Formats: sequence, structure tokens, C-alpha cells
Amino acid sequence: MTVALGESQPLLDALADGVIITGRAGRVAYANRAAEKLFAWGRGELVGQPLTVLMPPRMHPLHQSGFNRYMATGEQRIMGRPVRVAAQRKDGGEFEVELTLSTFPGPANEKLVVAAIRDLGDRIALERSAAVQTRLAAHNAVIAAFVAANTVEDAAGEALRAIGENLRWVVGNFWVRSGDELRCIASWQAAEVDASRFIARSTETGLREGEGLPGRAWRDRHPAWSEDVVLEGNFPRAPFAREAGLHGAFAFPVIVEGSTYAVFEFFRVSPQVVDEELLGAVTALGAQVGQSIERMRAQARQREAMVLADAARLEAERAESRARFLAEASAVLSSSLDYEQTLRRVAELAVPAVADWCTVVAVDERGVLRRVAVAHRDPAKADLVREYQAHFPPALHRAGSLLSAAAGKPILQAVVSDADLAAAAQGPEHLRILRGMGCSSCVMVPMILRGEPAGVISLMNGPGRPPFDDGDARLAGDLAQRAAMAVENARLYRKAQDAVRLRDDFLSVASHELRTPLTSLSLQVAMLIRMLARADANPPTAHAVREKAAILDRQVRRLKKLVDHLLDVSRASAGVLHLELEDVDLAALIREIAATFEEDVAAAGCQLKLDLQEGIAGRWDRLRLAQVISNFLTNAVKYGAGGVVAIRTRAEGGKAVVAVRDHGIGIAEQDLDRIFGRFERAVPAGHYAGLGLGLWIVRVLTDAMGAKVAVHSEPGKGSTFSLELEMAPAAPALPDGSS
Repeated sequence: MTVALGESQPLLDALADGVIITGRAGRVAYANRAAEKLFAWGRGELVGQPLTVLMPPRMHPLHQSGFNRYMATGEQRIMGRPVRVAAQRKDGGEFEVELTLSTFPGPANEKLVVAAIRDLGDRIALERSAAVQTRLAAHNAVIAAFVAANTVEDAAGEALRAIGENLRWVVGNFWVRSGDELRCIASWQAAEVDASRFIARSTETGLREGEGLPGRAWRDRHPAWSEDVVLEGNFPRAPFAREAGLHGAFAFPVIVEGSTYAVFEFFRVSPQVVDEELLGAVTALGAQVGQSIERMRAQARQREAMVLADAARLEAERAESRARFLAEASAVLSSSLDYEQTLRRVAELAVPAVADWCTVVAVDERGVLRRVAVAHRDPAKADLVREYQAHFPPALHRAGSLLSAAAGKPILQAVVSDADLAAAAQGPEHLRILRGMGCSSCVMVPMILRGEPAGVISLMNGPGRPPFDDGDARLAGDLAQRAAMAVENARLYRKAQDAVRLRDDFLSVASHELRTPLTSLSLQVAMLIRMLARADANPPTAHAVREKAAILDRQVRRLKKLVDHLLDVSRASAGVLHLELEDVDLAALIREIAATFEEDVAAAGCQLKLDLQEGIAGRWDRLRLAQVISNFLTNAVKYGAGGVVAIRTRAEGGKAVVAVRDHGIGIAEQDLDRIFGRFERAVPAGHYAGLGLGLWIVRVLTDAMGAKVAVHSEPGKGSTFSLELEMAPAAPALPDGSS
């Protein structure tokens, strides 16, 4: 089946997004050029194919059931709103797209479905950078909740909220093993959903191993994912999920002492494709929550033992101190995107909380080991610290062995003898400094990131302080994990910043490169117009050529204005927008501007009225001021076509006020602030030309000039844009006549 689109086809082919039209049989009836390009199918090949050739095989059953339901009943679940789904190119490669479905009647009243498809490749790259930060925030908040709580029940609710709000899931349950089944002991739901009956059912339900999504995570000791629980055969609460509008879901286990202790479960209101990065992150989170629960249990045993012996009390205090340190370290690591500064602060935090002194060695982006931090609890040893840092770089053989340690496990040396120091020293001076700083016990742990070494954290205690034990080693391991995540987050942020700078550099270079041919073309057009004015040519021919030249001139000026806007975006982003002040007569300037708009005003069928108060002058940037007023006038002519456009100036209280009014379509109240944003528009892009930069540039220029800009508008009755300038006095004349 094909669809005859007539005059609409060129318009659809010009769209940047892919458009696919299907009929009742679910086969492609039409595909625009963007769709051909997106899926790497020729249009002739694609028409007549089942729609399922554009999606991964795992999506076929879900699509077919939804498509059949819609064609049979008209029930619309995803119509009219964008959803993210997996798509498949002709060669089998998968990618994510944003899909928006709508319908319209076809021939013989057949119901046709129109799919607008947008490639999410660039957006996903940016989202991944942001996802690192949100997942880190959720991770730290969950660990902090379990560290700070006395019981699992106290921590579970806060942990559910932290994951749900940070990662944008709307319902969460926390299941704990009780005998041979799982029981839900805590739940959370976002404000925008009502899942109370589903949560109540979850609280009443016991799940056995392998039953439902939590039972699968319990059995497999690995995260479980469901694209749509409503369609799951193994999900006992499916009717309640359907009632609450819950579809996509995942669950992950909390592993304590090698077995599943509890399961987190989360839901969204739309089907969800598998997110492998999220599953990897929650696998690590489940393990760390398990460690926190292990510490929680240990602390409970220590509190019980406190009544029996002082030794148990001291151990409990040490465990509590470690927990507080981890909570503080988590906050520090999430507070900065400069990883070297963050690692220095962690070293300072570790001393004296858990060690007498601490060093941090990191692998930089070139793969070179470098000591980034040394901290000592004794201020009197500051000179020794400086000597140590300045003259003794990391011992490569020692650091290298640590970096290659299996799975990044801590290396604990509870007792360090003087012979051990002598063996580790790089020479007599190094040994002198090590003895002076004091090292009788040591814990060293690699920072491992994605299976690769990122550095080494070393904690040392001197004589007079208890030796490190296994608990300290676990603490060092937890600290190293958080530090490695902070390093990755900082590096990703730096890469994102570099990408933004590259974009701004490109805009600047492109704008300057475009201005050169435009300047030459503009001069040639002006020369052509002057030659035609002087030529003794056939009048009708000369008139026709002159009209063509005038049209060409207008297009060149329009293109030059777009290029100037791009250049202003680049300058503003780079912070290099400079003002050149001079004495300006406001009325004279506006008359000059109005003269350049005569053809545009006539072409739009407008009438331009000037109400200018004479004698208003000040020291302003003439070019920038003209650009602001020209942008106001351009908007007035564009959106007020066929009506009166008025420019009025007044001096009020030491300020110069310029107001440009049109009687056009006006602006809705909710859009008045937004229209001054970059690339923002108050009307659909297809109705009016432009980049959506004019008013943003106005805001940038007026801020730079210390001026104020305002807009008053009423839909259907027009808009008034006003500019308020300080009337600084003109520069005094010097005796030689200059100023």
C-alpha cells in the first residue's frame, strides 16, 4: 500500500525528523527522506515492508499487541506524546529514537498511523554525562542513609526516595527475605502518581524465590529487568500495576555474606528498554548496601557487647567513626568536579579521623603516576611533608604492584618495622623523612575504575596509635571506590566542557568565514544596483534586472544578519563582547535605522510611524544600540505584518526610553520571559523564519550596556518592546576641539 501525499511530500521530505506512515495491515505506506537516511533503507525497499523491520526482534510482540489493540479498539496509550524506544537499521544496528504517533483518515476512511521519529544519539551522549552525576548522587545518598541509620527499616524509605527522585522512577518497594519468601517492608511513590492500591498489594504479598521481578533478582543474585510488567507472564501483581499505570520496571538484590538479603524494586509509567549502564551501577550499589548492612549488623553486635567489656565498646566507637568518615567523604567527593582538589580534601579528611597521615597517588589522563596529596596530623612535620612531596616521587615498582592487585583489594600491613621502612626507602634521606613522619602500621588500596587502575590511597599510623585492622582495610576499600567514581565523574565533566568549548569555537570560526564571501557578494550587489541606475538600457529590462538585484540585496542583508547573530552567540559565550562608546543622537540614529527598513516595511504591507523627541543624546555603543533597535523593528515588521509599526522616544527622569509597538499577533503571558532565551520562540518554527536568537542577543547587549529591556503584549492586539538607557553626559570638548 502507498499513500498519495501530493503537495505535502516535498514538505515532509524537507523535515529533519523521519516520518513513516502505516495502514491497518501494519505495513509501511510512506517514508520521507529523513526516514530513509535514519534507517538506511531505500524508500522503494521500505514501502510495503512490515513496520517490525524497523525495530529489534525483542520489540516485535510488544509492538504487535499494541498495534492490534489500537486498530481493533481505538485505545490509545502512547498516541500524541513522545516516547523513547529502540529502533533497528537495515544492517541490524540498534539505536534509540524518540517516537511520536498520531493518526489521520486515509483513503476509504482507512485509519492511518503517522510516526515522527527523532534520532537521540547526541542527546544520549549528553544524558550519559548527566546520568553519571545523578547516579553518583543517588549512590551516595543511599549509602549515607544506610550508614546513618540504626536499622534496615530506618534506611530503606530514605534509600527508595533517593533512588526514585534522582533516577526518575515513580514507585519503589524494598523487599527483605523472611524465611522462604520475600516481604515488602518499605515503599515510596512520587507525588505525580497514585499507586496506593499497588503498594498495599505489594505489602500483603509474599514472593517465593523466582516469583515475580523481586523473586527473579533473589534467585539470580543479579538485577532483573522488565520492559512492561503488565505483559509479564511471571508477575502476580500485574492487574494492580495496570490499574496504577505502571509498566517498565527493574529490581536488584542486596547481597550480604554471599546471598540475597533484600531486593530493591522500581517502576515507571511507560515501557522501558533495558539500560545496561543502570544495571551495572545498581549491581555495585547492591553490593555496597550489603556491606553497609553488614556494618550495621556488626555495630548492633558491638552495641550489645558494650555492656560486657570496654574492648567491645571501643571497637564499636571505631566502627562508628569509620561510618561517619565514609559519610563525610561521600559528601566531599560529590561536592566538586575538580578531581585533584577532591582527592586532596579526602586526604585532609582522613587525617586525623582514621590515620596519622595519608598520601594519594593518581594516574593522570596520560597514564602517568603522580602524587596529588599528602596530609599529616602534626603541623610541626610540615617541612618533612614538603620535602617528601618535592623530592621523592611515587616509587613506580611499589605503586605498580598495588595498581595490579586483583580486584582492587586493600593491602593491610598491621605492623611496619624499621626494617620494612629501610627496605621501602629510596635512599638515606627518604628513610630519614619516613622515620620522622612515623609509620608503624599501613593500609594501601588501589582505586579501580572500570577494571583499570586510577591510583592508590595509603593510610599510615605512627607509634602510639592502634594498628590498622580488617575494618580499617574495608574502610579504605570503600573510600577508594568512592574516590574512583569521583575521578570518573570529573573526567566526564571535563570532556563535556571541552565539547562545549569546541562547539563555541566552531560557531566563531564559521561566522567569521561566512562573513568574508557575504561582504564580497554585498559589494557586488551594490555595484550592480549603481551600474543599473547609470546605464542607458532598455527601460523594461533595466527595471526587471533592478528588481532582481533588489531582491538579491535583501536576501544578502538577511543572511548577513543571521551570520551576525551567530557571531554574537559565539562572542557572548566566550565572554568577549566589548563596547565602543561614542556620542549618539538617538533620534538621528533611529531615522537612519528606519531608512534601512523601508523596503522590508513596504514588503510586509506595514506603515512605519516615528514619534521622536529631539535632543536625546548619550554616550552609548552606536553599533550595538542600533542592533537592539533593529531587532525590535525586525520583530515588529515580521509579527505585525499589514499593520502600523510605531517607534517612540522620550526622556524620562534622566533616562532615554525607546518603545517599538506593533499591532500583530501578540505574545501569550506565559511566553513573555521565555522569548528572551537562546533559540526560544513563542510561535511554531514553521510559521515564521529566524533562528530564535534576536531577542536573546537583545538581552545580552542590554545587559552589557547596563540598559533595561521590557515587553508588554496581549495576544491578538500586538506587542510593545521598550529599552531604557542611562543618558550619560557627552564627553567634554578639549581645547583643540577634540573630545
